[in-house]
Amino acid sequence: MTTEYTTHVVRADRSSDPGGTWDLAPLDLACMPLVLRGTWVFDTKLDTEVLRHGLSQLLCHYPHLGGRIAERVVLRLVNEGVPFSVEARPELRRDSFRADGTLAASLAAPYSLHGVRRGRSAPLSVKLTELCDGSVLSVSCTHGCLDGHSFYAMVRDWALLCRGWPIDEPVANQLVLPSPDSRTRSEVREDAIRLGWSSISPWSLVRLAFFTLSNQHILRTRPAYFCSTALADLKHQLVSGDMGTLTTHTALSAALAKICSTLLDHAADTPCSMVSVVDLRERVACLPARFVGNGSGSVLFPIGASGASAQEIASAVTAGLASARQRPSSALTKAFGLALEIAYHRLRYANFNFADLYKRKPTLYYVNSFARFPVYDADFGSGRPCLVVPHNIGDPVFIWPAPPDKGGLEVYFSGALARDFAERGSERVNSVLSEWGAVTI
Repeated sequence: MTTEYTTHVVRADRSSDPGGTWDLAPLDLACMPLVLRGTWVFDTKLDTEVLRHGLSQLLCHYPHLGGRIAERVVLRLVNEGVPFSVEARPELRRDSFRADGTLAASLAAPYSLHGVRRGRSAPLSVKLTELCDGSVLSVSCTHGCLDGHSFYAMVRDWALLCRGWPIDEPVANQLVLPSPDSRTRSEVREDAIRLGWSSISPWSLVRLAFFTLSNQHILRTRPAYFCSTALADLKHQLVSGDMGTLTTHTALSAALAKICSTLLDHAADTPCSMVSVVDLRERVACLPARFVGNGSGSVLFPIGASGASAQEIASAVTAGLASARQRPSSALTKAFGLALEIAYHRLRYANFNFADLYKRKPTLYYVNSFARFPVYDADFGSGRPCLVVPHNIGDPVFIWPAPPDKGGLEVYFSGALARDFAERGSERVNSVLSEWGAVTI
């Protein structure tokens, strides 16, 4: 079927270029190969002109997104603009996006990472698809310019500007980051070893390359849905001793660890660990709440043997995330500084052994939660989206807010976990999920 397709370049709404540069920090450069793709499905027809005008205003607050990379390490703030494409697909219905997980990718905004890195394309690309009964907005951006927090905050800001509302000014200033070159390469390596960080061996990189080339990294399960009642029950059931009230994240993380251990058939005495992704804004002293760049980190902690009770695992998660409850946190501030130094000196160390994520029957559970992110706040003037499709980066355990009219949370398992769960069969997977109050959508 022939479709209508147009592309315009949208520039910041100002008479002159801001000038200057945005220096890509070491973590930005490390994240550059990853592309965040967000997909918002609406039951209304979005106004193209309103979106373009709002995007033009948005680029005044996020000038690096309309810039161009030069010499691979800096973004020139030249206001060359962002591509905005519009396509008509009247044969598609919005309900199809829940049933068909490939549709979001097929309607994604055109994006050339090679062009971005060579300075020929903008870091940001936008596409609006007009359906027979609604609209789909797709936004793509290199992870080198935004992390998950700032990506969804940016789209929320865009929506506010489209409605004529003011926004809290984002901190698009890399100078707030600590200098990564104050110590020598050997000093940084010795510190990483002393703190128990894992060396990334060449064999680990080979395994990762095979995992990627075989497309196992893009595997993702159907979402497991935990309604609000099920989450409240988990928080009540998993409290033990003098722990006090559990957070939803702690209770759900413990339940997910038990689900993984059960489906992977781990022996009861198998030691397991968890990595929890943490937004470092305000937890690291130098990162303000509205910092735009890469401001996320991870915390590694043991959760005990596979046969441990969910209450014991919840207690371990509470202890493991103690540093994340401090604002600011001296432990997270130090770890963030070390991560910057390691990336700057191109050392191959991480605070967890990432090769463990890709092996058969992993014992390291990597959890990334977007439960508190403003993913459904993208009201461009005609109402909030009826569905937001999770972005395409395959975190092994991925917690996502369900549509507001349903409440609760969705959980996706990706990569090695999705592969191993598929081998167990849907009947067994659904049975184990139901034991913890979840249903497969």
